[in-house]
Amino acid sequence: ICQQSGGVFTFGAGSCGQLGHDSMNDEVNPRRVLELMGSEVSQIACGRHHTLAFVPSSGMIYAFGCGTRGQLGTGHTCNVKCPSPVKGHWAAHNGQLSGKPDACKYHIVKHIFTGGDQTFVLCSKYE
Repeated sequence: ICQQSGGVFTFGAGSCGQLGHDSMNDEVNPRRVLELMGSEVSQIACGRHHTLAFVPSSGMIYAFGCGTRGQLGTGHTCNVKCPSPVKGHWAAHNGQLSGKPDACKYHIVKHIFTGGDQTFVLCSKYE
């Protein structure tokens, strides 16, 4: 993770799009994920063939890679080669929601986990 300008670099096996480079190529050198440029990613998690990234400033969770078991949370069961939003109302902290009339619909993201063909988002309710 690049802390100064924000961004994520990935490399390694990319056969399912899990590197987020709009391809299914393997990468032997670190390569920036273009769709996440300028975004400060506070959490990233990698499963067998999928990746999730949490951007706290926007409250967005992005997923890419193998989605055949629904592990990307995009509502589809196909592979995704570029970061795509995970369905749901996410926020980094309660302060991000103050003044929003629909704040109770949001989940405060504490931690994201992936493993095998699963994804977990540990969260709390808005208070």
